[in-house]
Order: sequence, then structure tokens, then C-alpha cells
Amino acid sequence: MHNPAAIARHYLAAWNERAPAARRVQVAQVFAADASDLDPLMQGAGIDGIDAMIGAAQLQFQDHRFVLRGTPGAQADWEAVGADLLQWVQRQAMGDGPASESTRLLDELMALPGIAEAARQPNLDRLALPFLPITLRKDGLELNLFTTITTLGTPHDVTVHELMLESFFPADAVCRAWFDQQAEHGGANKHQ
Repeated sequence: MHNPAAIARHYLAAWNERAPAARRVQVAQVFAADASDLDPLMQGAGIDGIDAMIGAAQLQFQDHRFVLRGTPGAQADWEAVGADLLQWVQRQAMGDGPASESTRLLDELMALPGIAEAARQPNLDRLALPFLPITLRKDGLELNLFTTITTLGTPHDVTVHELMLESFFPADAVCRAWFDQQAEHGGANKHQ
């Protein structure tokens, strides 16, 4: 399943399903057998663990249901962003070594359909910018952003080794004004 809207619908259906047997079927359709779902307050590993995590959350928030607002997939320049992200993961995997999490992620990405043959080999001559430009388009709104990833820690400090924080910033005055307006009005906007 590679359609963002379908993935979002199935993911939310799993979280909204109250019947335990039906919920487990939904979870198995959305998550890989070895998947982990990590949240600051709870986590689950594998189909059984994720199903149990969702069941526990449903008991705690019995009247809560998730609703999909809008359509996922507003990434306007996906091919360019995807190529840049793939280059970043390739470089990270080379630095981390063959048994690393980034190498496992790279292997998973390379197995996806639609990865161009040319992208399978890292291009070390390609300029790696310290940021990634991104354009989002939805309902006539276009936001130009750039994202940076900060890596914290050193190999000597296991508590923060490989902790990465991603931050998004407006890339132009129009985008900045839109975010300022959202902050002023508490984010109440039809483009959410």
C-alpha cells in the first residue's frame, strides 16, 4: 500500500475499530509484522504489541475517534524531495555501517516500487545541502518551507546518541505570514 490517502484511512480505521478481533485484522493490514509504534506515552512492537497498545488507549479514551481531515499527499515536489531524502539516508547508512538502523531503512526504501535505478547508487558528487526545501500545495494554498535535522549526542553518550530533531521553517514571506496568521488565530483554518 503506497497511496498516502489509503494508508491514512487504514491507519485511522485500526485506531477506531472497537471490536478486538476486527481491530487486530486492521492492525495486521496496516503494520508490518516487525513494526513498532512509538509514542511518548506508550509503545507497541509487532502486530500483537501494537494491537494491545491501541486497545489500552481505547479503554482510556472510550469516546475518542480519529477523523481524517483533508487529503494526505500535499507534497508538491515529491520526486525532488524523495531523491534528496534517499541521498541523506544513503550517506547516513554509509557512515553508520552495515548493521545499522539507517542501513535497514535504506534496504526497505530500495525495495519499494518506483525507486529509479539511477537512485540506487549514492551520488557522492551531488551537493548535499544542510537543509531540504519542500513545497506543500492544498486547496489553492502553496507553502514553501525548508527543513533541517539536528543530530544530538556523541557515541559516548548513549542517552542521546542518534537523537534527531527535525524543524520546519518558512522559506518565503508568504509562508511566514500564513504561519503568523495561524498562530494568531490558534490554528483555526480550513487548510489544516
